[in-house]
Order: sequence, then structure tokens, then C-alpha cells
Amino acid sequence: MALLGVVICAFIWADHELNKVMGKSTKTIDISSTIKPSKMLQIRNVNVLSEDCSHFIKNQNILIKDGVILQLSEDQTINREATIIDGTGQYLIPGLVDSHVHLKESKNDLFLYLANGITYIREMAGQPVVLEWRKSIQKNGLGPRMFIASPPIYSESGLTGYYYSWTRKSINYSNKNDAQKAIKK
Repeated sequence: MALLGVVICAFIWADHELNKVMGKSTKTIDISSTIKPSKMLQIRNVNVLSEDCSHFIKNQNILIKDGVILQLSEDQTINREATIIDGTGQYLIPGLVDSHVHLKESKNDLFLYLANGITYIREMAGQPVVLEWRKSIQKNGLGPRMFIASPPIYSESGLTGYYYSWTRKSINYSNKNDAQKAIKK
């Protein structure tokens, strides 16, 4: 009986630690005060990375509408409809792509990608919560654009299969028949 108690306590502890590692217990930061881009944005006098990435083009003005660059030039007039950002002494590069990401269960990671200039990610283990985050971003939420692969799939039997399903949040088919049934769904 004591052994059963130890095993149960070990599982509870391990589950708690896994949730901590996955970010499940991390409070999501409040981004309600974050300024979202207006419909029209003009960045003035910014140094822009050239198309071939060999140099910066100095003192450029960029007009952006609904997230799309409309105009890039040195002699743009000030657009009164746009929110103006002074880019003097600043540098502008294209958004970066992280093509191999394993998101955990904390939405905070999405804000960190943006804060570091990463505007597109490729999530390798698409859990349902990540699909919800992508929908939220597509509905004018804040975060990088995402390509999401399927959840990890394993074919382990016995305790190994249960362990993988639990610790890796994966799908596990322990035999050929289970896998074929899932494919037909």
C-alpha cells in the first residue's frame, strides 16, 4: 500500500513539473495596453535594409496600410491619415522567420517572437491550443503568423506509448489497426 502511495505521489509530482515546463502555470501577460497598429502607418526617415541585404538605404519613408507596405521612398509627403513614427537613427529589416518551433502551453511565447522581430513561425507539433491561438491572431490578435504541422504521432505499445502520450502531448497508435481507424476518420 505504501508503494502505491509513493507511485501516486511520483505521478502527481511529475505531472506538476511537466505542466511547469510546458508553461501551463505561467500567467499570460496583459497586452491590453499594447498599441496595435492603426489602419495607416507612416515611418519617416528610417534606414531600410536593401533587397540584396548588402547595405542600408538611408532616410526612407514607408507608408503601410492594413499591414501592407504601399510605398517606400525618400521624398514622401506626410500622410495626415496615418499614425507617424519617427524612424530617425533607427533601422528597419523584413520580419524574420523561425521555421522550426515547438510552442509550449504559454501564449507569452507568441509576444516574445514579435518582440524579437520574428513575424512568422512554423510550429512543428500543432496542439489544439495552438490552433486556437492562430485563430485569435487572425481575428486581429497580436502574434506572429503561423504554419502549424500536425501533433506528433508515435507508434509505441505498452507503457512507452502511454508515457509518450502523457509527457509529449502526442498521439500514440500502439498497433496498425488503431492507426488505420484514425486515418479513416
